[in-house]
Amino acid sequence: MIAIPARLTVAQLIPALDSGGAERCVVDVAQAVVRAGHRSLVISAGGRLTEELVAGGSEHIARRIGRKSPFVLREAMWLRSFVQAEKIDLIDIHSRVPAWAAWLAFGMGQQKPRPALVTTVHGFNRPGFYSRIMTRGDVVIAVSDAVRTFLQTHYGEGTQDCVTVIPRGVNTEAFAWQRQVDSEWRERFFQEFPECRHRHLLTLPGRLTRGKGHRDLLRLVSRLQQRGHSVQGLCVGSGDGHSGYVRELQSMAGNLGIADRVSFTGVRNDLPEIYAASSLVLSLSTKPESFGLVVAEALSMGRPVVGYAHGGVAEQLRISFPQGAVQPGNLQQLEDRVSAILSGHTSPPTAPQTIGTAEMTGKTVAIYERLVGQRCL
Repeated sequence: MIAIPARLTVAQLIPALDSGGAERCVVDVAQAVVRAGHRSLVISAGGRLTEELVAGGSEHIARRIGRKSPFVLREAMWLRSFVQAEKIDLIDIHSRVPAWAAWLAFGMGQQKPRPALVTTVHGFNRPGFYSRIMTRGDVVIAVSDAVRTFLQTHYGEGTQDCVTVIPRGVNTEAFAWQRQVDSEWRERFFQEFPECRHRHLLTLPGRLTRGKGHRDLLRLVSRLQQRGHSVQGLCVGSGDGHSGYVRELQSMAGNLGIADRVSFTGVRNDLPEIYAASSLVLSLSTKPESFGLVVAEALSMGRPVVGYAHGGVAEQLRISFPQGAVQPGNLQQLEDRVSAILSGHTSPPTAPQTIGTAEMTGKTVAIYERLVGQRCL
C-alpha cells in the first residue's frame, strides 16, 4: 500500500495567468489541491486569474518563469533554491520554458533528492528537441487522446507508459445542460449590443488572434446573409495586443458589406449566458486544438457546435454532435452545416461525454498523491 503524506506541497509552473485553457486548468487544479488538504503554489508572471487563484486558497509567486531568453538559467537556479526552501513535494509543469528551467534545476529525473515532476501537455507544440522536454516528467498528462497520439507519434513508443490522458473538465454547474437565460440578462445584453437583437447569434469564442478563424466567420456571415438568414457574428474574446488584426477584421467586414453584422464583445464573464442565447457556437481554428474547451462547454449546455474537425475538436464532435463536423477550411461545407441548423433540419446534440471539472481535478490530485507516495517508499 502506498503511503501518502498527510499534507503535500504542490507547485504548478505556467508563464502567466491571463486567459486560456491551460491557465484555467491551473486554477481549477490549484483549488482542488487546497480542497484535498494540501498546500498549493503557482509560479507565474501573473494575470487576470491571479485574484481568483489566491481567493481559492493558493499562493501565487510572481516570477517570469516562462520568459524565453538566456535568463532561464537564472530562473533554474532560483527554482532550485525555492523548492528546497519551501519543501515542495511535486511540481506540475504546464509549458516548455518552465520545463527547461526545471530540467536545468533538477535534471528532470536525474538529480536527487528532488521533487516529483509532472508535465501537463496542453497543445500540439512543434515537434523537436525543444518540445521533447514536455515528455520528460515522471508522469505526463495529456489533455486529450489526440495529444497522447501526437506525443507517441513524434517521440516514440517510449512515451506510452508515462502518458496519462485526463481530458479537460467542464464546470457543469455554470455550463449546465439546456441552461436558459433570464429576461434581465437578455435585456442588458441587447442594450449593450442592440445589433444582436432578433438575429441568430453565431458565437466564436477565443482570443482575437489569426489562428482562431475569425476571417472564416466573416465569410460565413456574408454567405448566410446572401442565403437569406438573419445572422450576427459574435466574436467573444480579448483583442489586447492585437489591435492591428482587429482593424483588419473590421475592414474586411466593411468590404463584405457586413459591418453591422459582426460584434466584438471583448473578454466576458458571462459566457454561459452568451452560449445559451446563441443559435450555435463555432470552432474555426486553422490549426488543431488539443482539446477545444469552448466546444466542450457549449456541448455541455446542449448547444449546437459547428467546428473544423481536427485535433480534440474532432474527438468531441464525433461523440456528441457529428453533424457539426466540417472539413477544415471548407467554407461551402461550413455554410451548408450552419444553414441546416438555422433552418431546423439538424437534430440537437446528444448528452455530452465530457467530464466535469471536479472529476478532472480529482484524477489529477490522485496522480500527485500516488506519485509522491511511491517516492516515499
